[in-house]
Amino acid sequence: AVYLTIRFIETKRSSFNWLCGLATGCAILSKWLPALIVLPVWLVLVYGSKEIPLKRIVREFLVLVLVTIMVALPWQVYIHLVFPNEALWESTFNTSHFFSEIEGHGKPLLYHFDKIRIVYGELIYLPLVWIMWNTIRKRMNPKRLALVIWIFVPLLFFTLAKTKMQAYTLFVAPAFFIVTAQFFVYLHRNPSFFYYQWISFLILILLIALPFRYSIERCKLFQPVEREPSWVVDLKTLNKMIHNKQTVIFNYSRPIEAMFYTDAIVYENTPEPDKIIDLQRKGYSVLVVDNEKVTKMVKGIPEIGLIRLSE
Repeated sequence: AVYLTIRFIETKRSSFNWLCGLATGCAILSKWLPALIVLPVWLVLVYGSKEIPLKRIVREFLVLVLVTIMVALPWQVYIHLVFPNEALWESTFNTSHFFSEIEGHGKPLLYHFDKIRIVYGELIYLPLVWIMWNTIRKRMNPKRLALVIWIFVPLLFFTLAKTKMQAYTLFVAPAFFIVTAQFFVYLHRNPSFFYYQWISFLILILLIALPFRYSIERCKLFQPVEREPSWVVDLKTLNKMIHNKQTVIFNYSRPIEAMFYTDAIVYENTPEPDKIIDLQRKGYSVLVVDNEKVTKMVKGIPEIGLIRLSE
């Protein structure tokens, strides 16, 4: 969407703005409301270019918003009409991420600012300080301001959220790459930026070397990886034994992985016995992973399947 914004500024063709709205709508469908970061970035870049009259900026911005709504809204209307309970639960669950710690993902306040050193290298803070300083000093540079908005608005927003996960800010990655590249080029052309030039050259090397080191460490290129652990073998074997397409598995610690390897619906917890009996009446085959968590009442349900799976 940001690329299409730049193409719109360069060519003045409204078709690129329509495509930007299409891309933003698709981004909302896949990543939800964080995709709206496109709108302030669009405004800063287009208005700051000084190449498009104000009236047309207003008109094109309204078109951008309209196209975005036309792409993103139908799905929301559909799920709220066809699956009202599920849609309401999902909306409430999404909102609760901001106010509550969900699924043990409560992290320290500066979690996201700490994680960027691992994702982009420990020296990422130097380009960020540099871009902030230059933006404050030269406020009329819309490109730098757009990058600052793209980076810091999501970081600050998700810093305030109670639930914090590393993936929440991945859509900021292009901006981090651009800022790092700009700082690299600037430092290469101005090695006297630091009193001792060797410091500049050392930073240039480390800007590349440190993220590369993390990449090698995360990929574990020199460590043997077990391609098919015992729990995968168990799930594949179980799937061959499942003949009823309406099968539910309860009390398994890897529900997502289990649904990948089998055709069953899998839950981490076990419901009350009457819920299980109700599922059986509806034609479902119910399997429960047998361990100390399973109560005698659940084990005593007729036709329930007790299974053993590696975890």
